[in-house]
Amino acid sequence: VFLATWPVVHIAPAAAGAGVAEVMAYLNGVHMPKIFNLKTLVVKFVSCAAAVGVGLPVGPEGPMIHMGALVTNLSNCCHLHCDGHRIVVCWRL
Repeated sequence: VFLATWPVVHIAPAAAGAGVAEVMAYLNGVHMPKIFNLKTLVVKFVSCAAAVGVGLPVGPEGPMIHMGALVTNLSNCCHLHCDGHRIVVCWRL
């Protein structure tokens, strides 16, 4: 239980809750800082996996919607540039 709660409280508080309300608010134009970054994705994934592992009641839909939006947002920040024979990956975070 400690592994499921400590990262959310101390590392990424934006990973708390299901995340559906945050995604809906973002889609409606509300700016929410630190809700769509890599740290939130990692903490959300680890805490949800740990919570399911110890048998805590975690609804599967809410965290998956938030993690899907996080992956989509992070993949939109990645741009591939072909420069001759090499591919350069540029991240805008």
